This record gives sequence, C-alpha cells and structure tokens, in this order.
Amino acid sequence: MDQVIEIKEGFIFDFAEHLTNLTDSQISQLIDKVGEELAWIYAVGADGVDAVIQGTEQSPTFANAGILEVYGDNVDIRAWAEDGDGEALLAEFKALGLDGSAHGRLVYGSIPISKIGELAKLENLKSAEATYRPIIWLPTAPDTPEEDIPSAQSEVIQLKITPSELTEAVEPNTNISFDVNYSTEPAETPTTGIAFGMHWDSSQVAFDPVTGLTERFSLGAQPISEVLDDPIANGGLDGDPNTDKYILQAWIDEEGKWPNNSNLTLYKANFTALPGFEETQINFSANPDNLPANSNFAPSSIALTLHTPPPSPTLDIDGNGVIDALTDGLVAIRYLFGFRGETLTEGVVGEGATRNTEEIVTYLDEVGDMMLDVDGNGTAGALTDGILFMRHALGFQDQALISGAVSPDATRTTASAINEHLQSFSL
Repeated sequence: MDQVIEIKEGFIFDFAEHLTNLTDSQISQLIDKVGEELAWIYAVGADGVDAVIQGTEQSPTFANAGILEVYGDNVDIRAWAEDGDGEALLAEFKALGLDGSAHGRLVYGSIPISKIGELAKLENLKSAEATYRPIIWLPTAPDTPEEDIPSAQSEVIQLKITPSELTEAVEPNTNISFDVNYSTEPAETPTTGIAFGMHWDSSQVAFDPVTGLTERFSLGAQPISEVLDDPIANGGLDGDPNTDKYILQAWIDEEGKWPNNSNLTLYKANFTALPGFEETQINFSANPDNLPANSNFAPSSIALTLHTPPPSPTLDIDGNGVIDALTDGLVAIRYLFGFRGETLTEGVVGEGATRNTEEIVTYLDEVGDMMLDVDGNGTAGALTDGILFMRHALGFQDQALISGAVSPDATRTTASAINEHLQSFSL
C-alpha cells in the first residue's frame, strides 16, 4: 500500500494493518470511493490513535482520537450515486445505519464511523466525502503542542429553500403563485451566496416570469437564466424524471455576508396550470460544486394536485342513496330545532347510511343554509322550511305543499318555486 499513516510517536503503519476486516483491494476501493479523509477517520476511529496522513510535505493532514469527541459515533457525509439513483443508494446506506435523505443523485446524512469501511462494497456508490470536517492542515513537527491545535470547523450550514406552500390544489387554466423562501440552519448564517435551479414539468404547467425580487436581493443577484432543458437521464438535475424544464438563479457576495439576514423571500414563482393538468411537483436543485464552503443544499418541493370540487349537495342527508321524508326529512327538522349528538339521528337514519351522526352535522353545517332555506327568506326554520322539505319528500303538490308553511317574508311563495328549489338538490 502506498497510503500510510504516521503515528505521532513516529511509528509507521498502513491502512491494511489496522483495517483487518477489509482486503487490500477493498481498502484501495474504499480510498478511491471516499478519499483519504473518510479513510483516516475510519482508521483512527477504529484504533483510537493519534495519526498523520502523509500528504505533501507542505500540507500533511493531522488527526487524532479526539475526532471521536467531535463526531460522537457518527460522521456526516455527502455521497453521489453511481447511476444517479439516489434512492437506491439511500437504501444501501440505510442498511448500514445511515440517518439521512436523498436529493436527486445525492444522499446526505450521518453514518456510524464503524461502518465507513463497508462503503467500499456499495454497488450504487460513486463517491463520498465528509461534510463536517475536523481536518486540520498543520506542520508535522513532533513538538507541536496539542493545545495549539486549531479547533474543528463549525457545523455544516444547511441552506434551505422552502416554498410558502408545500401542497396546493389547483384547477386547469388557473394561475399558480408561491413565494420561494430562503433560510439557514444555524439560523441567520451569512454565506458567499447561493445558486439553485427550479424545475417543473412543462406538460402540466407553463412557466410565467418570476416576480418580487426585492431591492435587498437585487444586490448581488445574477440574471435569471432563460428556460433550460432538464436532462432526462438519471432523473435530471433534480432527480425527478417527470420534470423537463428549469431556470437558474444566483446571488453572490464576495464578502461572505449574504444575505445579511435569514427567513426571507427570494422571489415569487408563477405558473399556469395547463388545460390537461392532473398533478405535478416543482423541485429545487443545486450543484454541490457551486455551493458555499461547508454547506449543504436542503430544498423542499411543492406538490400541485388537481382540485376536485366537492360533490353537489343533495337532500339525501344520511347518504344512503335515497331521499326519504321519515329519515332525511326528520333529521333535517331535528337539526333545525337544534338537536345534536345521538338525539339528532336516533331512529331516523336510513338503512345503508354512509354518514354517521358527526358527519351529518358537518354536512348540514356546510350546506344547510343554502339547501334548507327552502322558502328563501334568509333563515332555515324547522316549522317552515323543515315542513316544506318533509311534504316535498312525501310527494305533496300545489297548495297542499305550501299551505301554512311559508314564512311571511319568503321570496319563494308558490308551490312551483318551492319545488324547483328542492328539486335542484335531488339525486
């Protein structure tokens, strides 16, 4: 092996000597896949020793057993899938105890240090790296006091892009607008900027220009790109094979103070649902090579679903498919009298009813004023509108339908007008 670790006391050992659970070829494959950094974290973690990886003479990498106090038993990683299938790679990682998530071709999360050696065996892994790095570039003078060793880098910054709505029901040929919000974790952490793409399915929605770029975010803002084609291979840049278009937006601050605030709206995204709209998802992606140092991209998608109007209300109050005076009619009268709970429905729910007592109350609360104000005076009354409903359901016609049951201030006063209203709520 040409990769060696030098113990601070001056002894030399190679990876193979201490990683006895791996073959030489697996150790080589491990270094190829995860690089020296994760390899020595694994080696040092396995033996609890102080060590130096021999890099160049000017910049060897120092590590010691104290990294375990920084990491605990785990190390945060970012991994790339071999064929762009982040979900398949995530499944392999979870089998090793990874706590994380997949974002397109990338997998982020925390994995036990003791399992790093197993990464060499993952078929779907192209490469991996530590995202929280206690890597310290030091001279290798043996008398370097430990108290002079710099502390580890700060924790990884999560750059969050979150739509103002995570789900929205839309109808074809309607406008869709939502805010695209930015925040960080830890909160209000300034960076050198951010660049990301917004992806959509052009068979479901049409892109409209973004609006709402505030003056604060115009500073350092780069021009929004033209609409670009999202490659289909490997699910595209966002890992979603259904999206085929995207735009890029970036903000840059050379002083590393962007945006000097957090939890702010970057812009308003605008789309139009196409005539054949069914459902879709709008995603966000970022190239890891274009992110600020020591950061991860943590986007959330917005799911757009087809708005389905509720079914038209009917006088079939118990939902058994029949309008019956002695069930639906009596329930309506009791409801208008103010009965609730089991006294509302006791003995008057039809056979095969699909609504229980609570659902009947909810149903009548929603449609009662519109449907049960039979005479149109603006108020639904048990001894007027309720009686008219009962008589209609029993088949009464003409004067027999309305006699003594129409309010003095009614706007529907004839039998034909009453019948027309009630028939509009028939099955």
